[in-house]
Amino acid sequence: MSGSLTTLDALAHDEALATLQNTLDAMTVVASRFRDDSEISLLNQSYEPAVLSPLMTQVFEAARDAYVMTRGACDPTTLPAIEAMGYRSDYDHLVPQGHETATAPAPGLANVSFDPTTSRLVRPAGVRFDFGATAKALTCDLVARAVGASSGVCVEIGGDVAFGGPAPLTGWVIGVSDATTIAGDEPRIALTGGGVATSSSAVRTWETTTTTRHHIIDPRTGLSATSDIICASVAADSCVTANAFATACVAWGSDVLYDLTQAGWSARLVTRNGDVLYAGGWPEDHA
Repeated sequence: MSGSLTTLDALAHDEALATLQNTLDAMTVVASRFRDDSEISLLNQSYEPAVLSPLMTQVFEAARDAYVMTRGACDPTTLPAIEAMGYRSDYDHLVPQGHETATAPAPGLANVSFDPTTSRLVRPAGVRFDFGATAKALTCDLVARAVGASSGVCVEIGGDVAFGGPAPLTGWVIGVSDATTIAGDEPRIALTGGGVATSSSAVRTWETTTTTRHHIIDPRTGLSATSDIICASVAADSCVTANAFATACVAWGSDVLYDLTQAGWSARLVTRNGDVLYAGGWPEDHA
């Protein structure tokens, strides 16, 4: 992972960058499934009860909260399914023609036991985790919270954004895009706090021996999502929450919008036929 940030106080920028890099490094050691020695990789190698590190405890609790608030649409137990479709290495090194094996619905977190007082995790065989999306969003939130104690800050990692401390008078103005490249003509919105995240089935795609797949899994099928929503940008009270609902909107489509609006969050949605829809009072485009 790599990221960037902007501070309201120029004198706080260098220290903020160091906080960002240190947090990124720590999160990679804990939550990267592409490192054989990471805590998540070691955890996925054994089904014995495990005691999670303090940082992994935060990651797990954030993923569990995302699972609950989206009624299971944002599911960290989809790792076997995404590996079965060929996504077994870092995306930049993914084999273009991956071999695809049979998939199954994600087992979910219902049978996973976690004691927050001891950080002890117990799960049945077959439950393996991928906390990548949640870990990225949580990193944004942790850095925004730490730096925000001394300066207003806008933190971005892979398109996920979190805000901390005071905001500029006009708010933090950010572009919203469903592409991996920035053309400069993307819609812009202004926010003063919380977080915003975008999920899209049009990026991180790869060819298998049978079809084109993408990384957002419908836990009910164990396959790449085929909902009516292909891109969702969500603004919420934190980047973790925004990321959870953005992922859920693409995974389950319009079925998630009730939960999103009832929780008080807003979204910009792109449908499969190209229509742009808005939910929950999405901010107006900023000049």
